[in-house]
Amino acid sequence: MALTNPISCNFKTDRLVVQLLGNDVDLNLMANQTIDILSPEVTKSLPPGWQDITNQNKAFDWLNDRINESVCLLIRLKSEQNLIGFIFLYADDKSEPPLDIRFGYLIGKTYWGKGFGTEVLKGFVEWSKKSGVVNRIEGGVEKVNKGSITVLERVGFSRMNGSHADNYFYEKQIF
Repeated sequence: MALTNPISCNFKTDRLVVQLLGNDVDLNLMANQTIDILSPEVTKSLPPGWQDITNQNKAFDWLNDRINESVCLLIRLKSEQNLIGFIFLYADDKSEPPLDIRFGYLIGKTYWGKGFGTEVLKGFVEWSKKSGVVNRIEGGVEKVNKGSITVLERVGFSRMNGSHADNYFYEKQIF
């Protein structure tokens, strides 16, 4: 389910601009930048449709798939407007806010280890608090992904009871 007003998902942090991937974005230009983000190291634990995005046509199709299945947000450097990653939002089945949001994010390997994950998730949590439409945020992480586990815990997410063989699930209560 899409968020009630996805346009309002746009936010800024000290170094980043996060904006909706929508009709105002040139998908052909975005496809070229997406190829760089979706390297094998970044996508290794993701579903098959997220693998092997190595040309503009595959990237264009991948972007369209993300737009159709989620609210897809672009993460850009404020200083240069370079695309460094994505946030994907999925709402629960309730039709009225506040909603429980599942999210995923990925950041290009070039930008790993520079605090961007922590910064963008803090920004998303702040946006969620101000929006009035988010009750709870939850997401999963592969057990071997120590960097993302650290980011989630640093931002105040709590590990949920139960997990799959390869994943932990985290949540943060907003209201």
